[in-house]
Amino acid sequence: MIFLFALLTIAPFLQINHRDTLLQGERDTIFINVSDSTGSALDSVEIRVMVGTAGIVDVDDTVLFSDSAGNAYTEVLARLPGYTDVYITAIDSADTTVDTTGIVVLDSTQHFYISVYPALMTINSDNYDTVYARLYSRDSIVAGRAIHFNVVSGSGHVSPPVNNTDINGIAYTVFYPFVGDTVFVEGYYEDNQGRRIADTTRIIVNPSEVDTLRVFGDSLFFYPSPIGHGHDRANIEYLLPSDFSDVEIRILDPFGNTVYLKRIKPGENGGIGGSWNRIQWDGTNNNGKKVASGLYILVVRIYRGTALLRELTKRVGVEW
Repeated sequence: MIFLFALLTIAPFLQINHRDTLLQGERDTIFINVSDSTGSALDSVEIRVMVGTAGIVDVDDTVLFSDSAGNAYTEVLARLPGYTDVYITAIDSADTTVDTTGIVVLDSTQHFYISVYPALMTINSDNYDTVYARLYSRDSIVAGRAIHFNVVSGSGHVSPPVNNTDINGIAYTVFYPFVGDTVFVEGYYEDNQGRRIADTTRIIVNPSEVDTLRVFGDSLFFYPSPIGHGHDRANIEYLLPSDFSDVEIRILDPFGNTVYLKRIKPGENGGIGGSWNRIQWDGTNNNGKKVASGLYILVVRIYRGTALLRELTKRVGVEW
């Protein structure tokens, strides 16, 4: 009887040791140990070191070989503030092991560095997203620090606007979109010298049908009312969803006759999607003549294609 034995090879096991956080301009050593599944050192194993984000750190030696104790090392130089992954690959015969570690480089003029990132890069407007901020420091405690959040561009709000970091330096807030939009959320920390350390993240909000229900509630204003007595123009303000095709603004007399009509296309004045819009009415009809004093009905209709998304009405006054 002939027995055939298959040689079972096991990928090398990596242990990596280095400082997670460096100050800009500092050097550090990445120590690497290679062993097998029993803990025995593996020598002459090829080790490759690759930086995920160029420019954050420089690596002196990117190709190494372990010594008889399974050890190898390389030096890194912190160049620019930021975060980078460092990929360590060990190649032993036909077996390969890849491990990842990270290095944060702090601004040499500051003791703190902040990174802001969302749980989801893209959401629908009827959903919400969690935004995290992580505070780093080389020589200071990061727990219990107040992180401020705010929407710096786009529509929506965050709650809570201020939250304290946990023992890992992480604080979070919840972002609630208003309409479909591209939104930028900022997180910042102020140190005891009044320096503001900030970072901003982007969230893509896709419009949903909820837009047409949410954005139009109590979203039509006319002021001053009545128009007249030194106020020869009135402001008409309204909120538009991000996806629409036409805005129609009518002013009707008490008998339902149209005395003023204006149609607005997307991108025109009064037709900016996903935001508040304002146009003015000078109290004249479409022939340029002043309308009579009295009560009128302001009607704003928003269309998507041929479909009427919403109609808003408001009583307005004219008194010359």
